[in-house]
Amino acid sequence: MGRQVSGTRSSEVTVNAQQRLGALEQDPEVRVVVFNSAVPDFFLAHYDIAAAPSRSATSTAPTGLSAWLDVLARIAEGPFVSIAKIRGRARGAGSEFALACDMRFASREHAVLSQPEIGLGLVAGGAPTHRLPFLTGRGRALEIMLTGQDYDADLAERYGYVNRSVPDAALDGFVADMAVRIASFDKAALTEVKAFVGEVSLPAHDLQACTSRAFWASAARPAGSGSTPHRNRAWAGPATSRCTWGSTCPVSTTRPGRDGHRPPTTSTPRHRFHRTAAHQHPKELP
Repeated sequence: MGRQVSGTRSSEVTVNAQQRLGALEQDPEVRVVVFNSAVPDFFLAHYDIAAAPSRSATSTAPTGLSAWLDVLARIAEGPFVSIAKIRGRARGAGSEFALACDMRFASREHAVLSQPEIGLGLVAGGAPTHRLPFLTGRGRALEIMLTGQDYDADLAERYGYVNRSVPDAALDGFVADMAVRIASFDKAALTEVKAFVGEVSLPAHDLQACTSRAFWASAARPAGSGSTPHRNRAWAGPATSRCTWGSTCPVSTTRPGRDGHRPPTTSTPRHRFHRTAAHQHPKELP
């Protein structure tokens, strides 16, 4: 089962994603969701600032976050296991989307990941600064964020940016087998394991909101608002790029919530981010 939405990250795409996530969250049968692209060269293309919603608008999203952050948080916290199957470029917003997924598997021949915002005078607004360090370690996260360079699948795997680099011919079968295996397990157990792992690995909502504010502040600065050849190349992507919302396996899980607070300080804190678990029942994507 699949859905396709425009690959350029605009307000239309974001609203579409929110609606589909709402269906997934409310479906008691969905356990695994695989996100992939219908366009070979792009997993998810750039962020269209011109088409972005008003920043002054009050958020009505379930998480209370801005629309894009709401999408990412709900993928990361939702009552289903999310898998990104990456072919083509996942740069900027595409990388942020992949990082929000529970797992990432990349085509060895065709996947490219990066956070190029620094080269445009921008601060990434989808909280990759708060997700990458847990996956790659602080030094490599800073390398990725401060160089803005592209990473192929093999190097991304070495760094922890993706779970595995898989030969392109084997990628579909590999991901399908893993999704089916995970979906065969008890849905309550899947949900609880995901929630517990999230408690020690996902950034609090208030920290994610800070990155969105920093993005818009950097976009308003001269270095972030001017149009340069380098800037245009960094964000180039086809208007027809689409992301497939599909590959759902029968599932139901509980959805972790957020209180936005950190745990009490101890002499040996286990983690920097804190959230609490709240259970609710999800629904199915047609």
